[in-house]
Amino acid sequence: LKKLTVIILNYKLFTAKEIKNLSDELNDYPNSKILGTHTIEEVMNACLGVCAHVLTSNISQALLGAMDLLKLLFNKFRTYNSQGFARSDFDRYANDCIRLLIEHIGDANIKLKERAESTLLECANFNLIGSRLIFEHIISGQIKKTLMNSWKHLQGRYAFLARLIGNFGYNSSEVPLNTIMGYAIKGYTNPQNTVREAALQFSSTISSEFIPESTQVTSL
Repeated sequence: LKKLTVIILNYKLFTAKEIKNLSDELNDYPNSKILGTHTIEEVMNACLGVCAHVLTSNISQALLGAMDLLKLLFNKFRTYNSQGFARSDFDRYANDCIRLLIEHIGDANIKLKERAESTLLECANFNLIGSRLIFEHIISGQIKKTLMNSWKHLQGRYAFLARLIGNFGYNSSEVPLNTIMGYAIKGYTNPQNTVREAALQFSSTISSEFIPESTQVTSL
């Protein structure tokens, strides 16, 4: 596995062309030239490792290519039976990818922002990751100092969490209610009105998960 990852990383995958070549390899798997001689587990770990590497770049086309590669990876192996799957490398790379994708929530580059968010939704929908890990990263994960006071990024976090709940629901056994509401309340005191509004909307989304549809008030 390490040999495969080193071989792929030797492409110096920071150009859209090189990432596209790897995407083509993955798309053709198991009949591809380089990846075709390796197991699904090895291919998943190697491609995740590459994406974690490329997502540290500041080149937009490379970033977009890495996001597309992740989506292709998850769609390619969506039905993979993960029983007995060794998770250490996978989990490490997946956590790196999620952390780096979250940095582009609220990005001034609309294409990067939208692609990052759609890729995070694909991560949440993949059986080896799930929405819980995304919640944990956004609520309690690391945040770059340059983003800590960015109202666009903070607003984007709350808006994306509401979207995540809308897509996958909310399970209090995975993410405790006091933890998620504590994060929402932090947004109420933000000096930026757009952040406060996003936090309130997020709280409303959480509340709707606990109100039976039959008891909700409808307009006349």
